[in-house]
Amino acid sequence: MSRSHLFQKGVSGNPSGRPKGITNFNAIAKADLAKHKTTLLNKSIEMAMNGSESMMKLLLDRLLPIRPKDDPIQIDMSAGSDTGMQSQEILQRIYDGDITPLQGLSALQSVLSHDTVKNNSDAVRMALEIASSKK
Repeated sequence: MSRSHLFQKGVSGNPSGRPKGITNFNAIAKADLAKHKTTLLNKSIEMAMNGSESMMKLLLDRLLPIRPKDDPIQIDMSAGSDTGMQSQEILQRIYDGDITPLQGLSALQSVLSHDTVKNNSDAVRMALEIASSKK
């Protein structure tokens, strides 16, 4: 049989599908671990307290991760503040360390989206004024 005809198009190799009630290994493992989670956590803490550096690192990385807090940031979105000024303010705050680069990126995207909506609504308003004046 040639390789191009190994499988027939539209014909399943398992027409009846997976039998009901059969779970995969990950589901079984998760269920078993869930039964013993308190014991496993206590043992992990005990190992870390007894000087296991790898367990300390694992617990600290998983339970107390060092991530910048995603606090709200204030940006002047008033009518007199243009997109360029807002963008400069955001970039300066990233440079000064007031906000993280990811927070800055999110803020820049928000500023640009706001500017796009504002420009589109201005264009729609002008088009409506032109259309109504031609009547």
